Amino acid sequence: ILDQTKTVELRKSRPKVSKGDMIILYATTPIKAILGFAFVKDIIVRTPIELWKETKKENGVSKEDFLIYYKDRDKACGIKLQKAQKFEKILKLEEIRSSIPNFQPPQSYKYITPEVFNNFDL
Repeated sequence: ILDQTKTVELRKSRPKVSKGDMIILYATTPIKAILGFAFVKDIIVRTPIELWKETKKENGVSKEDFLIYYKDRDKACGIKLQKAQKFEKILKLEEIRSSIPNFQPPQSYKYITPEVFNNFDL
């Protein structure tokens, strides 16, 4: 996402985000850090085949993996992203936990307010 070769994030269900919302980009193991952000350009909900045809050049997965992910689903969601930017300083999980002791990275989404970042030098 940060190098903008992938501009569509795939999901099985529609998240509670809207056009213009900021998405914080967290990398899982082994990195375990918030790396940057992007903005929601659009949310598209289609059949899996329609979504594949519309996003195959920008979703970052093979057709085989795409079809496995949406197996037995009649709806598929894509979050079109734009203006992805990397933070100058990444925010490691240990650093987050020093300010927010019980913080657990989300499995998929966690909704936060901008005030959460006031304690960090990004």
